[in-house]
Amino acid sequence: LEQAIAVDGASADAATRDALAAWIRGAAAAEDTLPKDPESGPLLSTTMARGIARLRRGDLERAAAAFRAAIKIASDFPPAAVYLGACYAAGGRDREAAGAWQLVLALGQEDAVVYRLTADALLRLGDAGAVDDVLKDAVRAFPRDAELTRRVALARASAGDAARALELIEPLLAGGSPEPDVEVLAVKLAITLAAGNTTSDHAGDLARLQRYSQLLARGRERPPP
Repeated sequence: LEQAIAVDGASADAATRDALAAWIRGAAAAEDTLPKDPESGPLLSTTMARGIARLRRGDLERAAAAFRAAIKIASDFPPAAVYLGACYAAGGRDREAAGAWQLVLALGQEDAVVYRLTADALLRLGDAGAVDDVLKDAVRAFPRDAELTRRVALARASAGDAARALELIEPLLAGGSPEPDVEVLAVKLAITLAAGNTTSDHAGDLARLQRYSQLLARGRERPPP
């Protein structure tokens, strides 16, 4: 919202800015406490704030309408598309959510969180090819992001490449992964590889399964963060 106020510039007078600042500080600010738009037309900041207020209370359709209106006011304002995607995802419309977030990336706003959101939506859709395309760019931009690496592994697993998926998450397991779902995925992949193993190295399969199972058991014993 502070970014939106900056975009509004002189269109938002001092009283409107002060009212919005107070609204931002409110823990659960209601839509009806927002300042009125000037006669010249709706402001980006108040339009975004209306969308956020509606999203907070689960009014997804009207929240999405507000964020679409914000995009019309400032088509190059990425947060509007990020929030629009959130509305779509919350409503189970992952294809539209991925499209909104891909728009953000297309605007040159390379952000690790937006890459993750996009990949997650495409993974839920089972669109392994599109996930690969998104994650290639993501890993190039953020090569040390473990969250993105995990999503690459999930994409490889969903495409049936269990060996490559396990190869990618092995470094995340070093010293014990902080995320139990990574350990669960490792166990599942190890089982898949063991089931398809036509060689005599079943002892290696068993040792790997035992190692991953021990990691998973230790993870369950860890206190929550």
